[in-house]
Amino acid sequence: MRNSSGDSVGSKAPLFICHVSADFPDSIEPHKTPVIRRLMALAPAPLEHVAFSLNRVSPPPATLLAAIARGVGRPQVRFEAYAQEFGTAVRYHAPGKGLFHVSVLRQVGDWLAARLSRQRLPDVLIGHKLGVEGIAVGHAAALLGLPYGITIQGNTDLKILHRRPDLRREIADVFHGAAHVFSFAPWSLAEVERLLGVRAGPSDILPCPPDFDDIIAPDPKGTGLLSVFHLHNSKGKNLARMAAAMDRVSERAPDCQLTIAGGGAARDVACCRSIIAERKNIALSGAMSRMELRQKMNASAGFILPSLRESFGLVFVEALLSGLPIAYPKGAAVDGYFDGCGFAIAVDARSVSEIARAMTMLVRDSVAMKEELRDWQKSAAAKRFLPEAIGETFRAGLRSAARQGQ
Repeated sequence: MRNSSGDSVGSKAPLFICHVSADFPDSIEPHKTPVIRRLMALAPAPLEHVAFSLNRVSPPPATLLAAIARGVGRPQVRFEAYAQEFGTAVRYHAPGKGLFHVSVLRQVGDWLAARLSRQRLPDVLIGHKLGVEGIAVGHAAALLGLPYGITIQGNTDLKILHRRPDLRREIADVFHGAAHVFSFAPWSLAEVERLLGVRAGPSDILPCPPDFDDIIAPDPKGTGLLSVFHLHNSKGKNLARMAAAMDRVSERAPDCQLTIAGGGAARDVACCRSIIAERKNIALSGAMSRMELRQKMNASAGFILPSLRESFGLVFVEALLSGLPIAYPKGAAVDGYFDGCGFAIAVDARSVSEIARAMTMLVRDSVAMKEELRDWQKSAAAKRFLPEAIGETFRAGLRSAARQGQ
C-alpha cells in the first residue's frame, strides 16, 4: 500500500498516522485534556502524526430546523477548519444530546475523507473514542480504503452503549472492523466486549501517560488523606459522599484530615464549601503546581477519589508513582490494573460506608501499604505506567494496524 506521497508502508519511510479526537487542545478550546497529544508525542519517528481536533457547536433551534430541511430530514452539518501546528482544528455545527448521532458523525467522516483525499493520505486513521470519533473514522476509512484504529474511553463509550442500545449494531461494526483497538483500562474493554462481542483482531490495554517519568518512593511518615480534582467537577467526583464518609471516619479517628487539591472559579469554591459545610476535617487547598502536588502526595497517608464516572483517572497512577496508596471506584478508572494489590482499594462509589471503610484503611494501614507499594514501584508492573513503556505499546499497535492495510 502507498499513500498519496508515494511512500510505501513496507519501506523505511515513516508511517503517517492521522488522529481524530474531540479531546485535544487547540485554538478553539485550549483547555481540553492533553492525553491524546501526549500519546502522539510518545510515538515519534519512525511515525509521523497529524491530528484533526473536533469541536462541536450546537446551532440555534431555527438554524437546526433549517439544516434538517436542507438535509431532507437530517441536519446538514456545516464545517469550519483552522490550520494548527499539530494539524487542523475543526468546528462543526450539529445538535448535541445524541440527536442524529450516527447521521452527524457519518457527515464528519465524509468531510474527513474529502479533506484527506486532497492531501496526503495517512497509512492509518485512529479515532479517539469508539462511540463518537470511531464512527466518523470508520466511515472515512471505508471511503478511503484505509485501516483504522480506535481507543476505548470507558466513561463516554459505555454511557453511549448503555443509554443507546439502538446504536450498538453500528458501534459493533466499528469495533470489530478496527485494525487495532486500544483501551485505557481493562474494565472498559471487558464491558465493551460483553455488550458487542469479543474481538477477533488485536487489542491492547493502554494506560494514559503521566507527564513525568520518575518514581518517588513512599514516605512512611505521611499523614492525612488527599483527593485531587477540579472543583467544577465536585458532583461527579463524589464530594458529597466523601464528606459524609469523613463524618464516620472522625468518630474513630478525630484527627484524620482530608485535603481537596484543585482549582475552580469562585462559584465552584462556594459550591464545594456548601457541601463541606462546617466540617473542620476537610480543607480546600486550591490548585497546586505539578511539583507541589507530587510533594503533597508523598507527604500524605492515602489518596481517595470515588468518582461516579471515570474513564481512566490518571491521577490514581500519579499518586502511586508518587508513593501514595489509593482508593478508586469499582468498575471505573483504574479497575483491573491492581487486582490483588494491598495498596489499591476498590470501593463502591455510591456507598458512603465503603468509602469510609477505605478511608479508615488508608490511614490505619498506611505504613504496611506503603511497604508493599515500595516493592511494586520496582517491578515491571509499575514500569508499564511510565511514558517509555506506554509509547512502545502505542507504536507497536499503530504499526500492527498499518500492516493490516498492506
